[in-house]
Amino acid sequence: MIFDILKLKFKDYPFFAELALNFFTCLPPDEKIYLDIEEVLRGRKDRYSAIYSLNDFMYYCFEKNYCKGGFPGGVADKIVNRLVEVSVLTKYNDLIKENREEKYIATNYEYLQFLKQNKLLKNLFFGFNYIIDEYKYAVPIIEIKLPDKSISSGTGFIISYNNDFFVITNRHVVSSAIEIKVLIEDVEINFDTFILSDDADIAISKIKNYSGISFYLNTNIQILDSIITIGYPSIPMTKSAYQVFHRGEINSFVDDYFGNNLFLFSAKTSSGNSGSPVIDKHGSVIGIVCQELFEKDQLVERGILPYYAAIPSSIIMSELMKLK
Repeated sequence: MIFDILKLKFKDYPFFAELALNFFTCLPPDEKIYLDIEEVLRGRKDRYSAIYSLNDFMYYCFEKNYCKGGFPGGVADKIVNRLVEVSVLTKYNDLIKENREEKYIATNYEYLQFLKQNKLLKNLFFGFNYIIDEYKYAVPIIEIKLPDKSISSGTGFIISYNNDFFVITNRHVVSSAIEIKVLIEDVEINFDTFILSDDADIAISKIKNYSGISFYLNTNIQILDSIITIGYPSIPMTKSAYQVFHRGEINSFVDDYFGNNLFLFSAKTSSGNSGSPVIDKHGSVIGIVCQELFEKDQLVERGILPYYAAIPSSIIMSELMKLK
């Protein structure tokens, strides 16, 4: 719902909505908009430097002559409320004892800096629906031909690393293939030979001439964090591979029988989801779907359902660092 409301505001009042977002998330001391805001607001009395109120924003808009067509009420309020909800802003009045009518908002500086540096602010602001719209084209299907000539498929995702782009998938998806295609919207992507990890179920290939969107790897994983997966699971009674989205949460960190460090998550997965990104609220990848943990006898005889497991992005980062 919040996505629809805020998206509507950005559509109806694109200039004011973008301006309000930039105003309340500016970073001192060097951002151009921060310097401009401070210059304009020098004319306001009874205010805090670098801590702004809705009245400050209105004053700024009028002083910059942005309100010839009127000031759209409610736009900035909704944006500020959302930024407070996702912990980018804090209502400053809650932090001080004095009673003030004017409501001031302070930025959570280090968190906001992290979001801006990695271009994740709008992902967090709008939520998972926005993330899906923005990043679904960074999740290709991996189509493979096996030695018996049969066709199978898995999922991959595209990241940027050291100014290059790479597609990541599971080692077990591509290790037996005699032919591999990486497809986005049925368009083949040019890629180098997949490098198979010796230590983890990960395969990495550098892709060529790519100019689309890519994911950021985030190694900070917290229990019960909300996540989504994007992938191409096998869907009975359908003719094609479809991109499917599931939502869940992080449940636990485990080691399997073979000493692999994994985390468990609750989003549904199945064959074809291998290699899918596990995506957090920032729109960054915190892991790669690798397998279902179950024992056949326990499933058949006792009905013990599988757990879904992923490899943490810290291990993906380690594999990327091995590349020459």
